[in-house]
Amino acid sequence: MSRRNNGAPQHLRNSRVEAALQVLGSGGPLNGGGRASTSYLLWLKGRPSLIVDLGEGAAVNFARTGANLNDVDAILLSHAQFHQGSLSW
Repeated sequence: MSRRNNGAPQHLRNSRVEAALQVLGSGGPLNGGGRASTSYLLWLKGRPSLIVDLGEGAAVNFARTGANLNDVDAILLSHAQFHQGSLSW
């Protein structure tokens, strides 16, 4: 039985969607035009499972999802990112 997360995006709540990718940021590392740097959140069976990259602003956008960081299974960094200010959270 899967545990559903109340912070799941609306379209995942009480649905049969197995997986969804949520964009937390799509900007570049410098001056993303008001967008957070590239970051993704993978939802599996209604719960946050994997965060891919943590660019600037990603922590704020992650918090907006309502997900709990303790429910995330892993954080994947695609490359060494010295601009990763969100890693301090």
